[in-house]
Amino acid sequence: GGGGGGGGDEDEDDNDKDKDKDKDEDKMEYENVWEGIVAKGKIAPRKKQGTVLVVSLLKDEMRTVCTASDAAGYVTDVKFSPDGNSLAASATDGRVYVYDCLKQFVLAGKSESVGMPTLSLNWSSDSKLIMTNSALGEKTLVAFYDAQSMERVEGAASEEVSKADWETWTATLGMPVKGVYPRDGTRVECMNSVCRSKDETLIVVGDDSGEMKLARYPSVNVGAATKSYRAHSCKRGVSRAVFTKNDDHVVSIGATDRSVCVWKRVRGLDGDSRGEKEYGLSDDSDYAVQAGVGAESTGGDEDSSASANANANEEKKDDTPGDANIINWSSVVANSADSATSLDSSKSFELTTVYGFNPKAGVAYNVAGEALYACGGAAVIYKTATKTQSIFNGNGSPITNLAASPDGRFALTSNAGGSAMVFDALCGIEICKLSNGSAAVATCCFNLTGTMCATISDDKDHTLSVYGTPSGDWRDGALHASSANVPAAVAFVAFAGDDSLVTGGFNHCSFWTLVGNNLTSKDGSFGEVGGMQPQTCGVCTKPGQTVVTGSVGGSLFEWDVATATVVGKVTAQPGALPPSAAATGDS
Repeated sequence: GGGGGGGGDEDEDDNDKDKDKDKDEDKMEYENVWEGIVAKGKIAPRKKQGTVLVVSLLKDEMRTVCTASDAAGYVTDVKFSPDGNSLAASATDGRVYVYDCLKQFVLAGKSESVGMPTLSLNWSSDSKLIMTNSALGEKTLVAFYDAQSMERVEGAASEEVSKADWETWTATLGMPVKGVYPRDGTRVECMNSVCRSKDETLIVVGDDSGEMKLARYPSVNVGAATKSYRAHSCKRGVSRAVFTKNDDHVVSIGATDRSVCVWKRVRGLDGDSRGEKEYGLSDDSDYAVQAGVGAESTGGDEDSSASANANANEEKKDDTPGDANIINWSSVVANSADSATSLDSSKSFELTTVYGFNPKAGVAYNVAGEALYACGGAAVIYKTATKTQSIFNGNGSPITNLAASPDGRFALTSNAGGSAMVFDALCGIEICKLSNGSAAVATCCFNLTGTMCATISDDKDHTLSVYGTPSGDWRDGALHASSANVPAAVAFVAFAGDDSLVTGGFNHCSFWTLVGNNLTSKDGSFGEVGGMQPQTCGVCTKPGQTVVTGSVGGSLFEWDVATATVVGKVTAQPGALPPSAAATGDS
């Protein structure tokens, strides 16, 4: 037994030597790369290279629970799994290491090296997948791993990856963060750090020029609008910027200036809880181009710091034209989880162009002066400058009406499927879905400030529903009030003031007052001036005072809102006025 044991020990020693030899070779292979990176910034390498240190905070003093030195290169990222059972670490040796938290952090598995430094990792919400970003010069890779086996999951088009919900997003590569890169950039390594807020509405970015940027999430179009802040030296820039647990602050660290900065997130000003509107982050679609992203960020003097640019927080859009060396994003994010459906044409198709127009649904204009119209179930944003289309295709059924908010930021559609959809009027990204029953929604409109909208359902009561957004950005859009309407067919709804509406249709007009969550109505009187006839459209010309409606006889009726009576009538055309006529009435 003793002799056998001795022989076994010798074999184990030989195996340990082989492992140490392989590990040393890996370290030599990737150490030069990482040493070059830290040498560029004159950073002194730490002695515990490739070490993951786990500490406990359960007592008054921190104590070391585990020290794991399995990586053959510097550790670049560590994250606990959402279920708390595992700890993953990525390293410059191109591998991911997973430790079992329930077994005193024993190494449970590691991935094969991808041949370049792995810079970040993220867990899926179910703790089953790990996504990594790797880069070395112009070479980039987005990879996915099964957390149990640590085997590569090939292709983002796989059902497992395409349906994954990511607990965090700190990846600098991927469709949801393309917008943070300037339009004619020639390298992807200009971004050091990305972090998504816990509410999944914002991303904070740290670049190698010392600038920290705030953008909407997702930010899918290159050259997106951002707000910029500067507090770190431009020498190697901001190495990491993260949101705190409750999203109230951002903490950033400089790569070479040895400083830690804490930024407060201001959600509303002067008691106004308008949410992300306060950031002034306009939509980025009008700055999108099909090829490439923006120019490499450049900093000022190497020693610039927090006081150097206290007012550098204005919204910026990079509209510098690109050149032949811009980043080929189709290859950079070819394996991104969010690019799977558009890249795998064998499994799905993307609607890019629509021919046709539904005049009954109406026409509207966004803040850029671009026309919005409907065709079938698609809402089209026609880009006049480039003669291209952005398409919102989230209705799932034919569109019955289309409207835009007065400021042109938001668009609203009603559809035969029983819902109304609010989307960004510049790029066609869905913001929220509004529904108050299963019956088709016949028509819709915004109020005069764009913070409320109203719909008419095609049910037996022609239900009037009013929705609101407390924050003003419509991500929190919800039902505010509803009431049964008249039995006769209703053709339109329009806001007559901040707390008043008008609906009209077959031989009637009704004037509504909104008090809190209650709606009350009063029948309109055509009187001798008007003469009763079906009304097809309506628009407020003077808030709280005057509403103009159009009829099947081609006449325009002027209504006094206070008395709900017709005070004037003029013949506009020989024939019925279509519903879209209301879209042109602004005076």
